[in-house]
Amino acid sequence: MIEQMTERNKAINQVYQKICLNRAIECFNENKLNEAIIYLDKSLSQSHSEDYVATAYYLKGEIYYQTNDYNLSISNLNKFFNTVGAQKNIYYNQANYTMGYNLFQQKKYNTAKDYFKKCENTANETLNIDAKCRYADCLYMCKDFQNAIKGYDYVISKNKLDADYASYQKGMAYGALGNYDRKISILESALSQFPKSNYVASMKYELANSYLTLDLYPKSLELYNDITKNYSQSIHAKDSYEKIGMIYYNMG
Repeated sequence: MIEQMTERNKAINQVYQKICLNRAIECFNENKLNEAIIYLDKSLSQSHSEDYVATAYYLKGEIYYQTNDYNLSISNLNKFFNTVGAQKNIYYNQANYTMGYNLFQQKKYNTAKDYFKKCENTANETLNIDAKCRYADCLYMCKDFQNAIKGYDYVISKNKLDADYASYQKGMAYGALGNYDRKISILESALSQFPKSNYVASMKYELANSYLTLDLYPKSLELYNDITKNYSQSIHAKDSYEKIGMIYYNMG
């Protein structure tokens, strides 16, 4: 109706900006992402409310992230951050979180970590824990293993989302620091605490590798055999077979 009007005053355009944004949010919630983009662009044709402008840019950024177009997502989220009053927008923490993931997907870990850190104290506990875990991942990828361990410890202390993954990564970080005894202790504890984790095969493989590094052949053989028998579809099965052959060769 409004679009068909030949003359529109400021008040009507303000209403139009809001109506289009609300319709875009409905489409977004219904996973009609292409349609949502159309209404977001219509809303952005008006700039009477900076808060609506910021919300529209955030939603475009979120949609493009969900469709794996990371560059377009980054572009729209930067426009969100540059909008007046963005820090007071209800999507501010989520925007930092999504921007962090965009950069994480592009392996720009040193930049990604700063965005994850900005949203780690949000009231949304799930987002908070995941952001802290990804922050630790970024530190790990930047070889800042000591601080990565601190991040993983935070996630583990919550004993909720990703505690098993954080335990695995904490063990890996100690291994990267050359502390194999600590790595072994952490992975053994994680296997006991999270017996149904999706990371069990990886934990056992890395535990076996640590035993192998310390020349504890019987312990490493037991785990490599376990992986080939009980986790034959895992990414570690092939390497486990090769490690078994190598151990028997070394043992004569």
